[in-house]
Amino acid sequence: MKLQAILIIGLGAGLLAGCPAKTENTNTANTNSNKTNAANTNTATNKNTNTAAVNQSPANEKPVEKVNLNGKWESEFFNKKGENYTQFTMFIKQTGDTINGTYSVDDYVGGEWQGEDGNQTPFTGTIKDNVAEMKFDVNATVPGYEENVKYKEPTDGKPSTATLTMDSGKIKWKLSSGESPMEGPKEVVLTKVK
Repeated sequence: MKLQAILIIGLGAGLLAGCPAKTENTNTANTNSNKTNAANTNTATNKNTNTAAVNQSPANEKPVEKVNLNGKWESEFFNKKGENYTQFTMFIKQTGDTINGTYSVDDYVGGEWQGEDGNQTPFTGTIKDNVAEMKFDVNATVPGYEENVKYKEPTDGKPSTATLTMDSGKIKWKLSSGESPMEGPKEVVLTKVK
């Protein structure tokens, strides 16, 4: 029993002697822990604040993809009556926000194309907010074999206008004003020819 009592008293005395130092270390640890927590909170707050500011910045918004209208585009056949139908085709050259090119309206009777030499009408236009505004003169149609056909302002009145809107890889052509190049539809959907 004496040995046990001595050990208990020795351990108790050692613990009591170490209590102030331990308490002091604990307080220092707590103070350091509180400083670390405060620093972490400030850092987290600053990161969150900065992140929120960055996410709201217009410079970090996903840029709108520019449309690419270059190439040959064809409509599905329309005005179908048995084997008689019409097709609208556009050849577009895009340079930056400007488009130039020609369109043709081809009639098929009995399933056969009716254009001996073909036809082409020049147009020009500009792209803004991914919509092209084009102008053309339906009276300026020339044979399909003519080369380097360029749009010229009509001398006898205002040009016709239409919009080209890209949607799901297709172009929606819609007459805005003036005379339509084709009988019937005021809107036509065109698909790119590969």
